[in-house]
Amino acid sequence: MENFKLERPETGISDLIFTELLKRGFETKEGKRIWNIADSKLWYLSPKQSQGYLDITHTQEYEENVVKKEINLLNKILPKLSDSISNKSFNLLDLGCGDGNKAALFIQKLSGVTELRYCPIDISSYMVQTAAKNIRNSGLSEKVIEMKWNVSDFENLVNVTPLFREGEFSNHILMLLGNTLGNFNIRTILHGVKQGMKAGDILVISNGVVEKDVDPEIVVKAYNNETINEWLSQVPKSVGLEDSDIEFHTIFRNSRVEEFYKVKTNKTVKALGQEISFKEGDEILVAISNKYTPEGLEQEIGFHFKESEILLNEDRSYAVVIVKMTE
Repeated sequence: MENFKLERPETGISDLIFTELLKRGFETKEGKRIWNIADSKLWYLSPKQSQGYLDITHTQEYEENVVKKEINLLNKILPKLSDSISNKSFNLLDLGCGDGNKAALFIQKLSGVTELRYCPIDISSYMVQTAAKNIRNSGLSEKVIEMKWNVSDFENLVNVTPLFREGEFSNHILMLLGNTLGNFNIRTILHGVKQGMKAGDILVISNGVVEKDVDPEIVVKAYNNETINEWLSQVPKSVGLEDSDIEFHTIFRNSRVEEFYKVKTNKTVKALGQEISFKEGDEILVAISNKYTPEGLEQEIGFHFKESEILLNEDRSYAVVIVKMTE
């Protein structure tokens, strides 16, 4: 299972990212030209990019700021989930599956009380393949009836989720974990997920949260590291810029972390019979991570779903939410 290659062999330039830059152009703010291509679809276009993200999830920073907090909360909330699904059969839909490690926890905790089918879903075929392989190699595949997968983005869930509803496996447990929610407009993604659900389905969300008066430096610290730079830099480098042309920056403003590259020198890149001229001082915004207060997160989820329960860790920096679809 290989990703469709989106690079021009003769130039090494990604047609898709180059086209996005042409289409979106730039806007001028405070005398600076801002090229906004902060779209998660552009982060996983190749196996190298996908593996770059997986490398981040195994760094010490990510382990401390996401994995440990998330696992501790899931271990508290999964027994409640287990009590509510006994004697039923579910498809375990792993949205944005990554390497499947989070799903392994669900399979371990829930396989004894219900029949499960593991269904990794990701925009990257590399991720889907990796998740399925890891579940097989862990021995947990013996605890699931079968594995079915789909390569898709979250905008298409209304068409994707029905594909897994078969016979007694007509209900879903949907996993939206690892700060995935923060990569999107919260109302857009929750609406899209809800459109793919029906009565009896369960959605489990995990995401970092912040207080209103949080110190921006504390938030940014988790993002400002070389592993993330190595991963995200593949976006501007895929349109002809080089390491020497750009400089990585992170900032927390407007309730979100923004990760961008400042162009250090004038440079013109050409592809598809067209050209883009970058100027010294230009900023290329490649990623955003929206941050919600615990109250804000609860309010937004309540806007879409009638029945939900939120659990926070002790320092109120991480949240897990169980949502039950009632209609």
